[in-house]
Amino acid sequence: MLLLLIAFLVALLAGWWLLRLGNQVRAASGLPSGEVVYSDTGAWQRQERPLISRQFGLVGKPDYLVAAGAAPVPVEVKSGRRPAQPYPGHILQLAAYCLLVEETWHVAPAFGLLHYAGRAGAGQGASGDPVTLRIPYTPALKAQLLEILSAMRADRQSVNVARSHEEAVRCQHCGLAHACDEKLT
Repeated sequence: MLLLLIAFLVALLAGWWLLRLGNQVRAASGLPSGEVVYSDTGAWQRQERPLISRQFGLVGKPDYLVAAGAAPVPVEVKSGRRPAQPYPGHILQLAAYCLLVEETWHVAPAFGLLHYAGRAGAGQGASGDPVTLRIPYTPALKAQLLEILSAMRADRQSVNVARSHEEAVRCQHCGLAHACDEKLT
């Protein structure tokens, strides 16, 4: 009987320790507490349908949506090392997911999360440590996103669209490099 009591106490202590460790890992990840209500990773549940905004002609699948208040918080996970500053494209992608949440749930999230996993990669001033950045979803960011979406729609009607960057690495990995007369490499 004493042995059974000792085994029970050891199991209880181990469970408490694992719960505490899990809470510390979650807190260190930067993710809000809440249930994951959407996942596009396919790792542990079925693939979700994309979120759609007919009003803005936008479709997307955030990596995660975490229930944390009136509107789910979109989480975008980037597998590479974090840059010294988040790339504007990463912020706009997250803003697009915030807009899709706003259209789907009829309430805007206050912020989205941009998580850099910290795997090996290049980048001046980059760090290999994982980090989660809280990006406020402001009216100014939404306006910037809508302006860029409008410009993209206009570019789709153009015969020629000028290269929009000065990054040789992007050109090296571009699927249209074979036909581009503005490539940097």
